[in-house]
Amino acid sequence: MKKFWSLLSVIVAFSEVGFAQFEPSSDSAYVMPLQDFIGLVLKHHPVANQAALIPQEGKARRLMAKGSFDPVAFYFASGKEFNNKNYYSYQDGGLEFFTYPGIKFNATWSTTGGDFLNPESNMPIGGLLAIGADIPVLRGLLTDQRRLALQQANLFNRYSAYMQRRVLNDLLFEAIADYWMWSLRFAEFQMRDRFVKVARQRFELVKTAFLNGDVPAVDTLEAFILIQSREIAAEQARAQLNDARLKLSNHLWSPSGEPLELSWLVIPQFLNAPTQFPVSFDSIIKISNEFYQINPESQLLDYQVRLLEAERAFRKNELLPKLNIKYNFLTEQVGFLAGEEIFISPRNYKFGIDFSIPLFLRRERAALRINEIRLTEARLQRENRRIALQRRMQQEAYLLENQFEQMNMVRNNMKNFFELLRIEQRKFQIGESSLFLVNAREVQAIDAELQYLQLLHRYQTSIASFFRAAGILYDYTPPQ
Repeated sequence: MKKFWSLLSVIVAFSEVGFAQFEPSSDSAYVMPLQDFIGLVLKHHPVANQAALIPQEGKARRLMAKGSFDPVAFYFASGKEFNNKNYYSYQDGGLEFFTYPGIKFNATWSTTGGDFLNPESNMPIGGLLAIGADIPVLRGLLTDQRRLALQQANLFNRYSAYMQRRVLNDLLFEAIADYWMWSLRFAEFQMRDRFVKVARQRFELVKTAFLNGDVPAVDTLEAFILIQSREIAAEQARAQLNDARLKLSNHLWSPSGEPLELSWLVIPQFLNAPTQFPVSFDSIIKISNEFYQINPESQLLDYQVRLLEAERAFRKNELLPKLNIKYNFLTEQVGFLAGEEIFISPRNYKFGIDFSIPLFLRRERAALRINEIRLTEARLQRENRRIALQRRMQQEAYLLENQFEQMNMVRNNMKNFFELLRIEQRKFQIGESSLFLVNAREVQAIDAELQYLQLLHRYQTSIASFFRAAGILYDYTPPQ
């Protein structure tokens, strides 16, 4: 990894050198394995950094919702003085405690004074201490706006990890697909360049044979045309490689957040034939059985349902009448200030009842109905989408298995075409074939190798596609 970063530090200098001046080789280039590339994407890509903020937002939302239950300290004072007369003065201060069951406890100290007080506001000289509670009996007993907000925040915090995984799965799939396309274009260019060298060697041999009178002049022209066609194909492959390199550079960022351009000195992990199937049958069965629990998109569908279920309980509770009972014990403050025990008598209290109910409940019934419709839609969407997601994962597994089985057939087919080319070249050397037939066999061999490389590319991309469909691409460790 350190070697790679030291190489990227000179990217700007090497980007000024044209590719025609440098052809990557195993001696001068640094191979960047897929696993190292994935590590760089997860560490420095802006989308990955953005995804890392999702769990932090979940914790912040939960903290904000819990803040609704924080104790509240308050103080209120009011007074009136006119023409040297103290009309009235009021002071109230205390604490309120909000509990999760919906009961609000309070402790209040109040003093009053003045010549024109309402008789009910008269208090002892030291004031009164009130300790009591506000208890919802019907509406707000089982749930209220505070508890609903906390439930929703807890759900968001719980499912934020799945939100992060979904973003990272999509990001990694795009990055891995671009990586294997880069690897394919690199392999295609290497193949084209190899056949350019073969065509040049053949031209020199044919030219020598012509000068010796062994072949007609038309064979030299044909050999030269073959060089030109091979060079044109190599230039096209070079352009495609450059496009793939630049596209892959979109996923590379420096630790300071600066976009990087991949150097020509960095080459991809080669498209090697797999030695074994990447996922065992038992693993596929296990993934299929646990699909709903591990797939982030499935879990986020469940998240939408749970949000609406929490809201439904709140909407049902809103249909109940509002009935709150308020009760406070009263005691004089003088003894408390003097350090004596506070004497609370059941005869000294303040009591109240708060009751109200809309006569038609149209707003509450409509809100509940809308919630039930949305909840039904969310449940149907969850079930339908979950089945579609699982079927897609199974399709990807079948496609991966099919491509794995094709691998040997296509590789053997390619070997056979190269064997025919070798035989045709041998016949040409002893005068039993023509340059035209050799070129025809070579075209067939090139097409067979291209087909094999493209199959390898599709296979490697399908591995990422399978793990993405399963929702666990973030946990996938590619082979070196």
